[in-house]
Amino acid sequence: MNETDYAYLLIDEATNTAAVVDPYDPEKVLEVAAKEKVKLNGTILTTHHHEDHSGGNQHFVDLMLGASKVYGGSTKIPKLTNKIGDRDSFKIGEDIEVKCLATPCHTQDSICYFVEDVSRGQRGVFTGDTLFVSGCGRFFEGTPAEMHHALNKQLGSLPPDTITYVGHEYTKSNVAFSASIEPDNQAIKDLQAVCDSNTVTTGKYTIGDEKKFNVFMRLTEPAVVKAVGANSEVEVIKCLREMKNSFKG
Repeated sequence: MNETDYAYLLIDEATNTAAVVDPYDPEKVLEVAAKEKVKLNGTILTTHHHEDHSGGNQHFVDLMLGASKVYGGSTKIPKLTNKIGDRDSFKIGEDIEVKCLATPCHTQDSICYFVEDVSRGQRGVFTGDTLFVSGCGRFFEGTPAEMHHALNKQLGSLPPDTITYVGHEYTKSNVAFSASIEPDNQAIKDLQAVCDSNTVTTGKYTIGDEKKFNVFMRLTEPAVVKAVGANSEVEVIKCLREMKNSFKG
């Protein structure tokens, strides 16, 4: 991993065991697991097939002497054992319930994992390269309509207190773009201030927050519509992505 890439431990506190999400650097994952004093259960949740997310699967399985389960959205996922689709669900340990949300666009096998600790009432979502803080992934394998559905239907329908765990730390550049679209948005200004003094923003915000400062989830806001000069929500998100692709701020 480099400094902008994230992998995660998904810890079931009832059993003190953990699955891993996108373990691109397996040695680092094992190091953090040892520091946190949790036992890895050998399970991998892969958000999509790109190398910087799935490229550590083989080595992780080797280090674990065989992972028990490797979840992912297509056979492009290295060491895949469990191919999953939209609304599939399973458990991690005793208390962690996982629901899979198909979010094709960045890649056609993109899966976001909505997780709930049923004993503690806590919930989060691992979004890979579909959703970033105040941004979204490029439409490498999909359409604007697909990304609109992924962000504003699939993820947008989650409980507003769902904590977001994103694939990369791109927040500073993302929020600069959002500010260029909505310069008077106070939530965007507040996020910019956080980025001025913090290099890590994953796990600090929620789906409810994204609806306040992520222009890709604010497609009907008058300021956003005016900035892009489009009418339909699909056209707005298409224009936003094209503008972001060439943004230099």
